[in-house]
Parts: sequence; C-alpha cells; structure tokens
Amino acid sequence: MNIKIYLLLSLIILLSLAACTATLPQGDIVFNFCDVDENEYIDCPTISLSTDTITMTIEVTSSDVASVDSVVFELPEEYIYCSTDPTTLTTTDKETYTVELLCDLSGYEEQNTQLAFTVTATLTDGSTVSITGDAEDWIE
Repeated sequence: MNIKIYLLLSLIILLSLAACTATLPQGDIVFNFCDVDENEYIDCPTISLSTDTITMTIEVTSSDVASVDSVVFELPEEYIYCSTDPTTLTTTDKETYTVELLCDLSGYEEQNTQLAFTVTATLTDGSTVSITGDAEDWIE
C-alpha cells in the first residue's frame, strides 16, 4: 500500500515539474507559457487565456522599477490589440502586479494561441522602459 502511495506522489511531482506541454495527434498543446525577453526588470511567472479574458502575473525583479504602468497584448496578423487600464492592472505591494483584462479571443477557442506583449514600466530615475515578451496558452 505504501508503495502505491509513493508511486502516485512521485507521478504527481513528476507531472508538476514537467514542462506544461502535452502532445496530441494534432500537435503540441502548451499550457500557461510566458516568456519575457532579456531584461533586468520583470518576470512573467503565469498567464492564462480564455475566450474573453487574459489573466497574467508580473513580478518586479529589480529595485530600479518604481511601477508597472501598462501592458499591451497583440496578435498583429489578426488585428487584435488589448491593453490595460488602471482597473485591469493592480498591485498590492509594488512587486507583484496582476492583469485581469477583457479581450475577445473567441476565434481561438480550443487552440493554442500565442500573444506578443509589451510591458511599460517607470524606473526610479523617472525614465520609462518597454519590455517585450511572448505568452502562449490553450484557450478553452
């Protein structure tokens, strides 16, 4: 009995540590992939896409960042652009920002969808930086 529990726990740990990708006959399905281009200011640990909402977490990784001001998501070939406003980009500690943004992605239901994004941040010296990245998720 203990061996079965050990094997089950090992399997759960292995699956949680594995890259969040599944392969089906129709191709790879990617779950919650977010990658920020080389920068020293922020990280993107999580993203989730649905047919009508983008949910994203942004973590500030440098004390040089005074605030994260906006995020723009885009699928340029489809003319889809969605951007944050003060109600869709929130923080409680100036280190972790949450994006909860309405965005019509209904045309991508049951598909892997990759969005480009640009984060604009204000630095402590008053200058602004634009940080780009890519996010991908399976839309349910």
